[in-house]
Amino acid sequence: MSATWAINGTALSALGLEFAGGTFNTGTRSIMSLRRVVDMDAAEILPWGTAVTLTRNGTAFFQGKVNSLPTSATGTSEGQEIDIVDAWQDLEDTIYKEEWPAGSSSVMLPIAILGRKSNGAECTDAEQIAEAVNYAADNGVAIQMGSIPAGLPLWQSEVRNVTCAEVIRLSLRFHPDWVPWIDHSTSPPTLNFTPRASMATRTIDIDEGQTESVNITRRDDLKPEAVQILYLNATIIDGQTFRDWIEDIYPAPATGPRVISNVIELAGGQMQFQKQRIQTRTIPTDAEEVREWLKKKYPPIKDIPDAAFTTFHTANTLIPDELDEDLPPPVNPRATRIEREEDDDAEDFPRELVSGSIEDWMRRKVGKVHIDFGITISATATAEERKLLEPIEAMQGKTVTATNAITKVYKGITQWVAPEAAPSGIAAAIYNSLSAYQFEGSITTVMEDVSGDRFHGCKLNITGGKGEWATMNAMVHSVSFDIATGATTISVGPAPFLAAQDMLELRRLLRGRSVTWMSEQERTSNELGADADPGSKGDTVGGFTVPTEETQIFVPPRSMYAPYLGRENPDRLFIHPGTVRFLRIAEEDPADSDELAGLQVTPVFPTIFDTPIDQDTAPFFDVAGRDDCSIWLISDRLRCPGASFVPTEDEETHKLEIYERDEKPAKADGELHTCIAKMDLPTVAGKKTIANLKQLIEGHVDVWYKCLNDESPGSGDDSDDDDFGSSDFESEDEIDPSPSDSKDCKYKIAATWFNRADCYKEGKEVYAVWRVKIGIISIKNRCPGGWMAKITMQGGNCVPYAGQTCDGGTVIVPLTQQINELGAQFRFPVPPACFPTSLTVTIIGDSGDDETPHECCDTEFSQTFASSWPRYCHSTCSTTVVPPP
Repeated sequence: MSATWAINGTALSALGLEFAGGTFNTGTRSIMSLRRVVDMDAAEILPWGTAVTLTRNGTAFFQGKVNSLPTSATGTSEGQEIDIVDAWQDLEDTIYKEEWPAGSSSVMLPIAILGRKSNGAECTDAEQIAEAVNYAADNGVAIQMGSIPAGLPLWQSEVRNVTCAEVIRLSLRFHPDWVPWIDHSTSPPTLNFTPRASMATRTIDIDEGQTESVNITRRDDLKPEAVQILYLNATIIDGQTFRDWIEDIYPAPATGPRVISNVIELAGGQMQFQKQRIQTRTIPTDAEEVREWLKKKYPPIKDIPDAAFTTFHTANTLIPDELDEDLPPPVNPRATRIEREEDDDAEDFPRELVSGSIEDWMRRKVGKVHIDFGITISATATAEERKLLEPIEAMQGKTVTATNAITKVYKGITQWVAPEAAPSGIAAAIYNSLSAYQFEGSITTVMEDVSGDRFHGCKLNITGGKGEWATMNAMVHSVSFDIATGATTISVGPAPFLAAQDMLELRRLLRGRSVTWMSEQERTSNELGADADPGSKGDTVGGFTVPTEETQIFVPPRSMYAPYLGRENPDRLFIHPGTVRFLRIAEEDPADSDELAGLQVTPVFPTIFDTPIDQDTAPFFDVAGRDDCSIWLISDRLRCPGASFVPTEDEETHKLEIYERDEKPAKADGELHTCIAKMDLPTVAGKKTIANLKQLIEGHVDVWYKCLNDESPGSGDDSDDDDFGSSDFESEDEIDPSPSDSKDCKYKIAATWFNRADCYKEGKEVYAVWRVKIGIISIKNRCPGGWMAKITMQGGNCVPYAGQTCDGGTVIVPLTQQINELGAQFRFPVPPACFPTSLTVTIIGDSGDDETPHECCDTEFSQTFASSWPRYCHSTCSTTVVPPP
């Protein structure tokens, strides 16, 4: 051998090697084998994992790590072998991972979207290969990225749990003329990717006499007639799929048996429309339009004759926007709400929004318009008509949600996802890579020494043989060498690692890449379906601007017990109940059997001839024979227990009576008399009319209720500590042997509903607060583990004070004193209407580690305190009700 060979600086001859050789492969691992004749149990000269560099005349020829150490023996010899593999083996052993957002940080996962970098940017298959090689280098693989062509921007494909080598092979499937080869002369070795057209050319002349054998076959069967790729694109619009396709073919036309064809399904576009049904009503601008508007807005009055009331209209006013009001940002900045202009007025918002909501994407104006209008009830209106018209008459206008939208179904795009673009030029690139004739085979040369010329990653021509071999430019995919004999075998042909050995395999080559669509925003976000373009998020946001209105109420004094004559029969005098105010005399007794119990907040209207004046068929006075009259309210002076006069049920009085204008009713014991009104009743044109009316009630009328006394169990006055510490709690030291009859477990519990008198508004959260006293004087020290109280209120949710805990709806309180005074609070999301509830207090002592616990321990002692919930502050009658301040 003329060349000097060494391993890690030690000459081969010094290592006692019988054989040294190997194979350079492309697209898979290269291997070098050493064999030495020694005893089987001889020390290893290169342990497993040792980095090995084979040099030729001082230049690195092969680099790798010890991968296998087989030992062998026969009847005549013993020996050790050393297998060394290059860095490609580490690429096969390294799982490829990419960074993915997760929560507020990120995590490395064995998931990759081929064709899109971890930063979300699109990339070619060449850039994807560089990502994999650089990842391996960053994770301890002795490799560096070398040269590589620009590559193709292929469709995206998701892969999971694949190695760096697999990523490289998947990315090379559309480049059958690219050869990946490792340059072992650099440190660390360099991985290059060279297309056939750019490879260095090596030539072997058979006539030089160094060729031992040659076997070459031209592969005409690997040259396709054409390459055709059909990209299918399915666009979904409102749930309906529309299919389209794009053809990439080279050269055209694609017919015949030798056409490579494949179908790629790309991510299609998605378009979703949101439809919003809008109903509007024209805002009135004069008195007649007010009448028609009111009849549409309040259907119960639509059949009332026009003569029963008159209408007037003053003006419509556009309410200024609340400039300091926080509004949510638009969902789609490309379809923001149309802002109001400075010169806008009520005429620019001509319609009231009745139903539906105005959304940004509808591009319509919306605002608040105050309609200043009113009505006057005619004297000829009936009692039933007055009852319907009275609330409207009390209005001093109404503020409504106004818009320039019209009644229709609006339609707008709420979701738009652009389809995945079809790559271009892929068919031509594949065809060009396969269009040159392929040659397959091998040639073996034997020289004095293995040549230092690199053949892998090159193309080979052979002279002195068949004429076409001289220019065949066959791709070298492996080179085997034997240092001892100087033999070198060069194999050429299609890359074995792509399995593209025949036309069938070439067709499969194109089918081996799945399709995955993921946008740049999705790749860099921890939100599935994320997209920076709000128009593509598919959000359906409703109910931003919905119909609202505000009514300005004016309560005219004349409507309070106002007298009026019947329209059909003017000889009938009616008294309108008007607006009433509650007057609560005392708390309700839950145990009271009186029929009025539980009806405190229902007004008790006075009667006319025993019929309450708020009935649908209102009672009346016959005034046919009267020229004038006065109306008096006669009721009892109700008193609570202990007063000088308490009426019985039969004596209770609350009625209206009619007298002459200057006449007064005789007053009985306990009665309260109030004159409601005085009037003349002249006859004009054959009909009674009201003249010289003097209405003596100004403002609200107090409506009285049944006087009740609260004497419910457990809700009376608090017991004092003396009561809790009385002798009832004292006990003898001797334990009663019968727990059921035991008087030793003496305790006392008292509870008061502290805020029971409060009147809660309907629909609001309310809190019930109890004061609880628990006396455990004689039993406190009986249970070493201590005592606790469990307090529940039917239907309530526990709201603990300091030092308390909750178990579901139960308040748990440790009892640390002989006499414990504590609070218990319960929340009711919606107060129950007329629903009796109760408080239950349970105490229990813990025996702890006591092996012979006292009979009072580990036993629940309970007491329940019945009560009734305060009633809603609203009326069930049809008149307008104003709660007390």
